Amino acid sequence: MIIYTDPDTGYICKAANAIGITAPYREAPSHERNEFNEAISDYDAAGAPVYDLPKAKAIKIKGANKACDDSLKVITDNYSEAEMKTWSIQEAEARNYVADIAANVTVRPTPFLDGLSAGTGIALSDLANKVILKADGFKLLSATAVGKRQAMETSATSATDIATLKAVTF
Repeated sequence: MIIYTDPDTGYICKAANAIGITAPYREAPSHERNEFNEAISDYDAAGAPVYDLPKAKAIKIKGANKACDDSLKVITDNYSEAEMKTWSIQEAEARNYVADIAANVTVRPTPFLDGLSAGTGIALSDLANKVILKADGFKLLSATAVGKRQAMETSATSATDIATLKAVTF
């Protein structure tokens, strides 16, 4: 394969020397590059890109997943992976503790919160309320982000052309 760069336009042309014909190929200048460059399958006679729509949809859905993850990093970047794995334990114990106190019944054991309380010096009742407040905040933020991601995936999946797909945002 012979590669030729047009000195006037900077476009790259590939010449298939095996069959002796030149097939035009235009490398997108940086101002024309977009999220779907990996989905360009060809160029039409005018030099406009022709996109592989299923591949472009997969790129958009991958972008939706990244946008969702990035929006949650506002919270998750402040915690270790190991601590985040305990969130469901903390929340369950905290909700049980608060419910038991409110119902004036024997409080169920809270071994994780007890250890956390001892380690932080925060009173168990204050810690339980803090855990619930943070859990509720994360649920709201994550529900919003996941909802946006799902809406973006639905719109991307149903797009019938690249212009519609480009308009899909988080």
